[in-house]
Amino acid sequence: MVRNAYGTSASYHKYLRELASAESQLDKAILERVDNSETVKEKLMAEAEQLEKFREKEVERIFF
Repeated sequence: MVRNAYGTSASYHKYLRELASAESQLDKAILERVDNSETVKEKLMAEAEQLEKFREKEVERIFF
């Protein structure tokens, strides 16, 4: 389905970068709301790293 929707890995990567940007903006809003808590910041950063790794594996699995 993803291959049919995006056609190429480049198109899908573009979408994933846009998604990551939106997630980053949300994370910033969360941090503002919780007064930049280091614990929350660390968890959000760890989550972002995990998502990036997962998405890269998915791109490899789908397109290559």
